[in-house]
Amino acid sequence: MKFAHLADTHLGYRQYNLQEREDDFYIVFEKIIDDIIEKKVDFILHNGDMFDASKPPIRTLIKAQKAFMKLQKAGIPIYCIPGNHDKMMRKNAIIPQELFKGYGLNIISFEKTYYEYKDTLITGLPYISPNTKNYKEILQKKLKDLENKKKEYKTSILMLHGSLNTYFDINPEFTLEDIPDGFTYYAMGHLHKRLINTDFRGNTLSYPGSTEIWSTTEIPNYEKMKKGYNLVTIESNKTNVELINIPLNRQIKKITIPYPELDEELKKLKEYTKTNHMPIIHITIKGGDFDKKDVYTKIMNNLEKQCLSIRTQYEPTQTIEDQTTQKLQEYNNKNITNLGLELYKQLSQSKTLEAHKTTQNYYNKIYGDNNDN
Repeated sequence: MKFAHLADTHLGYRQYNLQEREDDFYIVFEKIIDDIIEKKVDFILHNGDMFDASKPPIRTLIKAQKAFMKLQKAGIPIYCIPGNHDKMMRKNAIIPQELFKGYGLNIISFEKTYYEYKDTLITGLPYISPNTKNYKEILQKKLKDLENKKKEYKTSILMLHGSLNTYFDINPEFTLEDIPDGFTYYAMGHLHKRLINTDFRGNTLSYPGSTEIWSTTEIPNYEKMKKGYNLVTIESNKTNVELINIPLNRQIKKITIPYPELDEELKKLKEYTKTNHMPIIHITIKGGDFDKKDVYTKIMNNLEKQCLSIRTQYEPTQTIEDQTTQKLQEYNNKNITNLGLELYKQLSQSKTLEAHKTTQNYYNKIYGDNNDN
């Protein structure tokens, strides 16, 4: 048995309010669907947050419909659970996935808790907010029911959307104790990083991660493990998970540049843009005394035409004004303080002629133009 496991496609997300970024999410989704069809899988698991919002734009729904029509034509069914982005947090709310039931989309819900693929149980839970009244009690009861159902099958898959405290300790939806034993494959969603544990309760648990970079916090994991989906094979109750990498339409780069190295690093970034079409670059300028406006202008002059978006942050050391206040308190001499700070600023920028003039002006001011001393 061979199937694809993906999650957190976030269709319709317009990152930075850019149409191009919304399109990037569609493009990688289409690439994944085409790749899955080419690999001739038996079925697909989608573990939640198919859409970025519970009321996606019509354009988003059309993009999804085209993908599901392709899968239907290829004879590949989809089993899905709604994530926290898919569903409105109110009773009896309808999720957008309901629109596509006629295209081979099978939704696991509280009313329909499982499906069978041949002799395999596919079961799970839609997302339940930890803020729900009696959350733990509800969660544990429902998972216990699924555990009991699993006993009727030799091969079983559990689908959940939420973070597990073993991997994410900030308000996790699940603790290790919540998860029942004995499932052949634990298909997870919600965490945007890719993760495989081949020894989870003696079986395999995996988060396939998001299919696009939804947040800059994902960049380190992306640089290490890329983005894509899981290709899962179960034979004789032995599970193998292969990470399938799908190239993104656009790169997002995050870099911290020490201010003294700005010119050199901008040259490197210009080279980077030659091999990465219209990337998004997050730049933090750190250290040194600089004018933010001047630095921003320099960055834009060098990179603006080659990038879709440039987002800047600044972390200077003490400004001249801050240092002036501090040194005045130390020396209690305004003239000497201002001279020293001005010379430091000019000489650190190799402005020796200006520094000479500053020194001469100070001398003339204090001692007079004709002072022989």
